Amino acid sequence: MNTSYNPFLMAQQQFDQVAAQLELDEASRSLLRDPLREYRFSVPVRMDDGAVKIFKGFRVQHNDAKGPGKGGIRFHPQETVDTVRALSMWMTWKCAVVDIPLGGSKGGSWMSMRNIFIIFAVSGFWHGANWNMVLWGMMNGLYYIPLMLRNKQKQFMDTVAEGRILPSPVEALRMAGTFALVLLGLAVFRNQSLVHAGGFLLRIVQTPFLGLDYSGYIKPLLYALIPLVVEWPMRFRQHGLDIGHFPPAIRWMLYIIVILAIIVLGNFGSKQFIYFQF
Repeated sequence: MNTSYNPFLMAQQQFDQVAAQLELDEASRSLLRDPLREYRFSVPVRMDDGAVKIFKGFRVQHNDAKGPGKGGIRFHPQETVDTVRALSMWMTWKCAVVDIPLGGSKGGSWMSMRNIFIIFAVSGFWHGANWNMVLWGMMNGLYYIPLMLRNKQKQFMDTVAEGRILPSPVEALRMAGTFALVLLGLAVFRNQSLVHAGGFLLRIVQTPFLGLDYSGYIKPLLYALIPLVVEWPMRFRQHGLDIGHFPPAIRWMLYIIVILAIIVLGNFGSKQFIYFQF
């Protein structure tokens, strides 16, 4: 790790340059140049070998003038408090530039829905600077708003078909509807532009079965059944490979099978992974 690089000092230098151009008063500079609050944690974790290891954690809130702080979580063995300070500072500027009162929903349900919709729309920019990404974010926001209107946004958080092998007809219908909406969003997400996405969706509506060679879909569908068979019985756990309760020999056997399946079945072409294309 390069110890000479300090991201927080770089963020402060960036702020000083912009503050000078804006002729910001000294009081505002002093307030915005440093975080408003910092929290430090020591978390003891018992490892697989029985030893207890202490992990350090940081939580930095740079500024809450526009509403409660917004930010993500990073896990890295070389994480430092200066990195977290810099990220919190940059998050303040990003939210201020697009004028999003993240979390500031004390004005009632309408303001909450407005904020949620704006957050989803702007989140599209994280995936790429293209209008179809923004539309994809808006679509996900629209999917969520009906739940807020009915005050049911926290209702569907339990495990599907809990205590049963198969879902009920209502649960199956909800799963199919969610899957269809996700595919509709991906049709926008994966196209090059809004024009291409519009033409793609139009062809689906006008000629859904014209000119398609369905033989090419049989093999991918069979491959898709593999994670489905694995994920469904493991839906009570955090993810499909959450098998820490299995004996070590069985765990490693399953890990090796997954790695071999990726090597044998993977499509390793020249095309970049989707998130590297932006």
